[in-house]
Amino acid sequence: MSATCNRFYSFVSQSKEMEVASETNFAAAVSLARAALDDPEESKSDATLLTVMLLSMFENLSSVKAYRSPLKTHFIGLAQLLQHRGPDLLHSGISLFCLHQFYYRLAAVVLGGDLEAMRELLEISKSIRPPCDMHPTNTLASFTTGLAYLRLRLEAINLCSGFDVQKITLLMSLALQLEGDLSRWVNDVPASCQPRKKVLDIFLYYPDWEDKYPSLAVAQDWNHYRYMRIMTNIVISRCAALLRLYSKVAAADQACEQMVDEVLASVNFYIGPLKKYENDEDEDDDDDYHPHRMSQDRVVDKKYALGALGAMLLLPKLRWILQAEPSLRPKQRACLESRVKTMLKFYRAHGVENVDMQDQ
Repeated sequence: MSATCNRFYSFVSQSKEMEVASETNFAAAVSLARAALDDPEESKSDATLLTVMLLSMFENLSSVKAYRSPLKTHFIGLAQLLQHRGPDLLHSGISLFCLHQFYYRLAAVVLGGDLEAMRELLEISKSIRPPCDMHPTNTLASFTTGLAYLRLRLEAINLCSGFDVQKITLLMSLALQLEGDLSRWVNDVPASCQPRKKVLDIFLYYPDWEDKYPSLAVAQDWNHYRYMRIMTNIVISRCAALLRLYSKVAAADQACEQMVDEVLASVNFYIGPLKKYENDEDEDDDDDYHPHRMSQDRVVDKKYALGALGAMLLLPKLRWILQAEPSLRPKQRACLESRVKTMLKFYRAHGVENVDMQDQ
């Protein structure tokens, strides 16, 4: 825990001292984790499972500035540890949290990640099916494998050398089924986890509303739902276009546009405290307010730290949306590009010039 916290705050506060401390903590944690994994009893404990999860987070945070070991390695190890614990222990709070993270890592890889990594994660997921009693916002995990198989089928179709109508029809049918299942997920989310809409001035903002969430974790679940629907509808749109089913193309494109609007409406919740980076002008180094700097009592501004975490979570996905090229209105594309620019400026202010973040 200390290693991960120190690593994150060393980035936010630009503290070399905390960065060194985080590496020391990390080395000690790895040593303790290895000892625990070698012990038949300790290897099944919640503490060991959470340690492995936190170490993967440390590697991900460290990869912002310098490449570390592949993230998939940690998640494969995490899945193997969950498998080792056995089905009886999969219902503990820590197990459910780690399952949640594993399946969203798989979803992140499905959304444009390495195909081989996706196959590896998909294969090991067969032995750790998500329990049926997960929190409603976490049940999205059950759709992840379906989306992965959808992508595998898509990759297997070589459109450059002609296409098989039967295969395209089957692919679209599977995508439509997944889209229906995903659309119904919203109905299972309790009122306490629904986003609260705040209407904005239509002439000043795009979109003309923003959403607030009970927590960043709930916001993540909602946006994962949107990312999955975007990808699913991209598949539907392209298959329908090949089959000349233009009404389905229009419906899929409209669904993509709606999901992109909803993602954009969540951005302020994620990175609100980073709005200072929206200004194109250079910042004045003499400004009194530098929220990323540590105060005299060594406390980092909490809202700014949450904004930094939000940027880490959101930037890879906004880039993915732009690269995936779903149906986008000009205002949507401009807004996405503007938000990405804001977050890149934030990273440059923290000494990171080339942001090629691993997605988590």
